[in-house]
Amino acid sequence: MNAMYLQVRSMCDAMYRSSYEPWSSYLTAGRLFFFVARCLNH
Repeated sequence: MNAMYLQVRSMCDAMYRSSYEPWSSYLTAGRLFFFVARCLNH
């Protein structure tokens, strides 16, 4: 199985588009790229 699961809940914000929670300022394209690259290397 090829899967990557990343769950981060920093400050009651959302790492995805949500009508209930505001978008997180902590997740940027650079951090997402880092997690994907680490998963591909392992």
